Amino acid sequence: MDKFLPVEGDLEQEQSVNSMQKVNSLTSLCIKAEPVSEGSEHRFLFPRDLRTHQSIHTGERPYSCVECGKTFRLYICLKRHQQIHTGVKPFSCADCGKNFKHLFSLKGHQRIHTGEKPYSCGECGQNFSLLGNLRSHERVHTGERPYICPEIHQKIHAEHKMYSCSKCGKSYTNLENLQVHIKVHTVSCTECGKTFTNLSGLKSHQRIHSGAHPFYCIKCEKTFAHVKSFRQHCISHTGEKPYGCADCGKAFSSARYVKVHMRTHTGEKPYRCNECGKTFMHSKNLQVHIRVHTGEKPYVCPECGRMFTALGSLKRHIRIHTGEKPYSCAECGRCFSHSESLKGFSGEHCPKHHAPSTSLSSSHSASRCHKLFPCT
Repeated sequence: MDKFLPVEGDLEQEQSVNSMQKVNSLTSLCIKAEPVSEGSEHRFLFPRDLRTHQSIHTGERPYSCVECGKTFRLYICLKRHQQIHTGVKPFSCADCGKNFKHLFSLKGHQRIHTGEKPYSCGECGQNFSLLGNLRSHERVHTGERPYICPEIHQKIHAEHKMYSCSKCGKSYTNLENLQVHIKVHTVSCTECGKTFTNLSGLKSHQRIHSGAHPFYCIKCEKTFAHVKSFRQHCISHTGEKPYGCADCGKAFSSARYVKVHMRTHTGEKPYRCNECGKTFMHSKNLQVHIRVHTGEKPYVCPECGRMFTALGSLKRHIRIHTGEKPYSCAECGRCFSHSESLKGFSGEHCPKHHAPSTSLSSSHSASRCHKLFPCT
């Protein structure tokens, strides 16, 4: 018995010009001889559809990527692949602006915003936003494990499982697999639901909710919620500054401070206000600025009840009640509540205590900072 039988009937009725001979020569690849029964043929409306289908049997991949040489059966598959090289992401989410290479990726992403979960498990009723997630979940019920490691590789893994889980002792051949496994042992915060891989991380996080500051500095009596912040603070008392700026040489007690400082040289302002578009060098400045839009004033004066958007503004205000004047003039010793007042006052000493500059006849220079002030 022949392995394949030719198609008769429908293709003869097509008889579309010169392409018919080529189509008829390939039809034998589309109908299996066993079993041959009515309705077993793959039938198509147009010759081009038949030719596309036949490439499954012939292995023909006529469309080739000029960048990497990878071949494809369908032209549309080639076009999708080329987006890897071009970086084009023509499909954009209207809700968050995120871009995608393919329409199906965009549709799957949009379910994050809509909350739609159209795929439901027939066993337990759990819903999923993506079909792939449902398929993976169904294996929990069926026990299916479709990914099999060959015996040869199993022996290799048995000899090279260098990474072990400290919780259960399970071993892995690489660190990435161990890190994925560790999530099985995660613990979560009862207040906000955030998860952690160890109990110490959870306890450290819970201090955000409880307000606990167990780390105490014996030199200044300042307290801290986390040991990392506490250790960083202790360096401020020793005066040690091991991290230096490559541009200006200024030294800092931590590498993080150097990174923030570098923005003064680069002009980088990575924090942007979503309301007005204004940018800031520091996240704290952005947080204070946002209160301009929200009207929030979380800092309240305990003396008069006046409210402020920034903690610094509250501290300056409190000096009105306490009479504290921490800024003093180096020339006469006069004290001021605010640094701005001291800067303005220091100019008054200029004509009294310093001779006019020989090179500048219309202005004087303060000896401490060399700032220029107009003569009166």
